[in-house]
Amino acid sequence: MFTHSIVHGWAPNPVATVDIFRLDNGRIVEHWDVVQDIVSPEESANGNTMV
Repeated sequence: MFTHSIVHGWAPNPVATVDIFRLDNGRIVEHWDVVQDIVSPEESANGNTMV
């Protein structure tokens, strides 16, 4: 299972986060996360928005 979010107020600027969970028998047994600054389309490598 995973979540993808835009978080405001946690860092100086909004960030994109992904939380990944591994479940076993309906319980969370592992968790990984990634946090990345949101960049504008002009700053991205391919010219697309991040979210």
